[in-house]
Amino acid sequence: MNGDKDIDVAHQSDDRTDNPTEITDVTILHPDDFAAKMDEATLFQVTVLLAIQNLSVRGEQCYGLAIKGELEKIYRTAEIHHGRLYPNLDTLKERDLIVKKPIDDRANSYQLTPGGKGLLKRYAEMVVGLINGVEYDDIVNDGRVA
Repeated sequence: MNGDKDIDVAHQSDDRTDNPTEITDVTILHPDDFAAKMDEATLFQVTVLLAIQNLSVRGEQCYGLAIKGELEKIYRTAEIHHGRLYPNLDTLKERDLIVKKPIDDRANSYQLTPGGKGLLKRYAEMVVGLINGVEYDDIVNDGRVA
């Protein structure tokens, strides 16, 4: 990386286990696995993963309407329709990036899987690396930027 002006991905201690969002729950994806998952994921789906993670970090329950609210904060001008959100949540579940658990008869809770967290971590490393001038091939070949 390039010194003081580098952007750094927030790192958390590996030995902390009091929070399920800690780095210990991350599956570091092999570059080929990352490429396959990213090839299948839309930017909206990656943003859904970010919204779920943000709710988790804040200790809030990650049910559909809460995720919808987070996405509307991110997109600011767009209302997120149920017909867009829920099929994408189902797709992320099918790809093993999130788990879906019933809360009651009408609502479900969503959590990132270790693979989902790994996808976000690898994506963040890729973006930070590119911003800091690390060539994409170096990021892919090394498997990580940090």
